[in-house]
Amino acid sequence: MNIDFLNNIQENIEKKFETLKEDISDNLIDEASKKLGLDNEEFSLDRFEENRAILENRKTNEMIEVDRNRIPKDAKEGDILKFIDNEFKIDMELTNQKSEEIKEKMNKIWK
Repeated sequence: MNIDFLNNIQENIEKKFETLKEDISDNLIDEASKKLGLDNEEFSLDRFEENRAILENRKTNEMIEVDRNRIPKDAKEGDILKFIDNEFKIDMELTNQKSEEIKEKMNKIWK
């Protein structure tokens, strides 16, 4: 009976610790993004590496890594992401525009 009680306490502590750890991580990212002035910045989704997404800042060409779970689940390589209100969102209009520009350039090369 004492062992079950202690195991229950340990499980509760571990759950609370994980929640706290996630909250701290998100708060640090949010605070850093404010200080760096990332709001409304545009990023190209370059690639995925395990649980990380590699993004390129379209203005500065700087590469950054973010947790894959910080970007939309349906995001794919080549998408343009905007950082708005501390989260990445796919800009479909800009992504489609960029895709069309690339297609046009490729057609000119092959003609």
